[in-house]
Amino acid sequence: KPHPLNVILCLPPSLPPSLPPSLPPILPPSLQLSVSSSRDAVLQLSVFDHREVQFDNFSSCSVNWLTSNYSLLSLPSHTHMGLVDSHTPSSHSRLHGRQVLRAHDQTGTVTITVALTPAQDSWATPLTASVHLRLVEDVQWDKRAITLYNHPDVTENLTLVQGSGHFLVRLQDRELANITYLENSNVVQVSPLRPGLSSILAYDLCLISADPAVTSISVSDITDFQIDFVDIVEVDHSALVRVRVLDSNRQPFLHRYLPLMQLKLTPSSPIVTVEHAGPLDSVSVGYRVSGQTVGVVSLHLSAVDSSGSVRTSSHKQLQVDNQS
Repeated sequence: KPHPLNVILCLPPSLPPSLPPSLPPILPPSLQLSVSSSRDAVLQLSVFDHREVQFDNFSSCSVNWLTSNYSLLSLPSHTHMGLVDSHTPSSHSRLHGRQVLRAHDQTGTVTITVALTPAQDSWATPLTASVHLRLVEDVQWDKRAITLYNHPDVTENLTLVQGSGHFLVRLQDRELANITYLENSNVVQVSPLRPGLSSILAYDLCLISADPAVTSISVSDITDFQIDFVDIVEVDHSALVRVRVLDSNRQPFLHRYLPLMQLKLTPSSPIVTVEHAGPLDSVSVGYRVSGQTVGVVSLHLSAVDSSGSVRTSSHKQLQVDNQS
């Protein structure tokens, strides 16, 4: 009676050149493996005896491949399983089978089964092995670019979407910000350290992909101010002043950063009063200026930056007239 044989399916033990060398091993084939839904997959076949010693050669056997869902992964009719020799540390040659599976840009789960039949009646029934694959889209960031205000109380969350769920995250310029990767939620927390530009790269540890997912981050101090209002207000009436604080790209900071700047709109004389009106949109806050006495007054905005220095805007004039 022949001893039982083991047939093992797995992903080939290779990683793309763009990935760093110190990565965790690929998941064992007993678990569900993630593969790309947009790129063809390659499965590796190895045959072992009852002592878990790999056979040097199984080319005399007939090998049949099956897929549970041809719309997810199919077997190309013109492509047959290839046989690849690999060498052990002792330079001993071992034979592996390599089968290409065609992807069709569809996500989902599929089971691939292989059946091994000997050329002679060495055993009664074909030996089979299966692997469960999850087809996923390539990983992406929920934001392609973000700008952070340079302040120790600022933390921005970025989320990785799609992909296998197993990622390596790296910031190119580690002096620009601190990043914390929360693996359970695939969220990356970014806290600024100094002004500048950099990128965060996310490598999918389970997918063979040419390029990592990249998002750009900018850390900026206060560069300028934008103050918009109607330049005439009547006595006992009010006008709304819209305020924005600009970053190094002359784009407005998000309004959730503005409370950290201790903004203050100051008139040059008491012929008007100023009240805070709260956020007006995602990048603006408002102040309501009420006329008290006829005359001309100038308004300027001040802010305190992360170093404690006070930054001020240019003065803009407002005329207060009698009611018409």
